[in-house]
Amino acid sequence: MLQNTATLEKRYQQFIQTICQNEQVFALKLPQQDQYAFLPSAHEEYEDGEPVGVVCFWSSAARAIAAAKNGQNTKSPRLAWRNFWKAGA
Repeated sequence: MLQNTATLEKRYQQFIQTICQNEQVFALKLPQQDQYAFLPSAHEEYEDGEPVGVVCFWSSAARAIAAAKNGQNTKSPRLAWRNFWKAGA
């Protein structure tokens, strides 16, 4: 389902505001590996036609968990968060 530009812009602004306030972003990490879960991009691809892998970020743990449960990830991830605002992160 496509969403209109105004809705997407509003969600983007809410995402930015939330991560700036909380100084955290959340991502999904693969259970047996020390790497983040990648999803295929719907917009970018390599020269050979393969989709570019992207790491998705959410503004809350609840949203990341919901995305994993809703099948938005192709593997069985566990939640892992990373504070990107902390020194050395």
